[in-house]
Amino acid sequence: MSSHQKRLLILASVAIMALLAIRYRLVIYEVYLITFHQSGIIKTTNKNGKLDGRFTAYVRGKRYAAAYFENGVRDGSNIIYYGDGHVKREATYQNGLLDGTEKAYYANGELDYIVEWIKGKRTGEEYHYLNTRALDNYGIFDQEDEFFAIAYDTVHHWKIKNVFGNIIGPNLYVRGVSNYQWHLLTKTAENISDLNFKIANPPLLKLKVNIWLNNTQRTDFILDAGTVKLKNAFKAPGKYAVRIEAVLLTEANHLLKKDTVQYLVNKK
Repeated sequence: MSSHQKRLLILASVAIMALLAIRYRLVIYEVYLITFHQSGIIKTTNKNGKLDGRFTAYVRGKRYAAAYFENGVRDGSNIIYYGDGHVKREATYQNGLLDGTEKAYYANGELDYIVEWIKGKRTGEEYHYLNTRALDNYGIFDQEDEFFAIAYDTVHHWKIKNVFGNIIGPNLYVRGVSNYQWHLLTKTAENISDLNFKIANPPLLKLKVNIWLNNTQRTDFILDAGTVKLKNAFKAPGKYAVRIEAVLLTEANHLLKKDTVQYLVNKK
């Protein structure tokens, strides 16, 4: 190989190394942060200069936060870490809003709380624990409205301390026959079929639910994570008198709370 060919080979190698360094600069930088216990941020941006893709923050070589962005807003998994690498908080975002299950943990790894979100609103059951795994309190939300909460006496084997609010959620939801989307029920509605509503179902208690439509009891409903689901509740056009009764009993079958709500629905 001539000296000229050697120079060309060296120049080509340098060029390839430079291209690789540019392409994998974030990987190299991340290895540097971890190896030398440095603080910094790994991020990618789009042509408009907005965060787009993976975002990772390091503090003294330890991963502190990991998230995903799309055009400048959080979209996807979002995790915060303790200094030892254990997860402190994990949640999911959609278009910048919390959407899905959010969980937080104590430094010892025990669960702190579980919260449910839908499009930025707290909706569904919540559980809050002590760092000893004991359940501290339970609550349930409907569109940011906490309609029921219960506090447990963790010193005396999870006995009930206090109960607040109503068992049955404040809103009824219906699903349309044509678009099959859930909507908040008003007094008059068109093309509706299924019926949903939120209901408290706290641990250590027994929940009993009864539903009547025009004085006909419906027992074919499903109770799923604090939501009662009744298919084909409104089959034909007409007026429907909806009556819902919910009872909470202790483990010894003593009555703790009873609620009844009534609605008049007109299906066109």
